[in-house]
Amino acid sequence: MAQEMAQEGESAYQSPPGTVLLRISRYNPEHDEAPGFAEFTVPYEKWTTVLDAILEVKKHLDHSVAVRYSCRQATCGSCGMMINGRPRLACFTKISELDSETITVEPMSNFPVIRDLAVKFDRLFDAHRSIKPYLVREDTETESSTSSLQTA
Repeated sequence: MAQEMAQEGESAYQSPPGTVLLRISRYNPEHDEAPGFAEFTVPYEKWTTVLDAILEVKKHLDHSVAVRYSCRQATCGSCGMMINGRPRLACFTKISELDSETITVEPMSNFPVIRDLAVKFDRLFDAHRSIKPYLVREDTETESSTSSLQTA
């Protein structure tokens, strides 16, 4: 009896799984004349993100899909891409919130494409270094062998 109740309780917390058609932009500038799309049907649940779906494709259906991601916490921005025509973070965008049976993912248009969804961030990193968007202590401009304390 207790086991039946536990099973009923578990199913109450699970969302019904569904499937979505994931259209991934495929393009290698060294070999392809123009971008195209590969289509994959992937399962998803209420909490599944677009990045989860892309990684599902990469793991089980086509390991050659190129995608960049890092923190998976909507902090670093490396998984930024066009999702259904809008710039979004793939790690933060839930499929269930897109209200679409088809999800189209493309690389950001303002960065050069390395391959598929992976783009070059060289220009971004160069700009970041040139403006130094962080605090620099006056005594750290010279070489120092001592550590700086962050707390008082």
